[in-house]
Amino acid sequence: MAQSSKRIVRDEDICGGEPTIEGRRITVQRIYALVEGRNLPVEEVAQKFDIEIGDVNAALEYYESHPDVIEEFERRRSELEDRADQAGMKDIDEYRPRDG
Repeated sequence: MAQSSKRIVRDEDICGGEPTIEGRRITVQRIYALVEGRNLPVEEVAQKFDIEIGDVNAALEYYESHPDVIEEFERRRSELEDRADQAGMKDIDEYRPRDG
């Protein structure tokens, strides 16, 4: 497991290597989407996931300081969504192989 900051990690066995909060399956992109996309307060997001406010701030900082990583995972997600759509599936979770 490669650690990118004190709270944000990447592990190919967790969320396909997408940056997450250490010890949780909460992605940096999810945190960013809630705070920046839906304008939820940092405190509310922390409470929603039962994580520290510092974890939310670390995710936001990671998102801003690693645009190449974020862009790569956005590209991967888009490709998966396209393949799932072409296969007639409702969403990418149907298309992804299950952990097992």
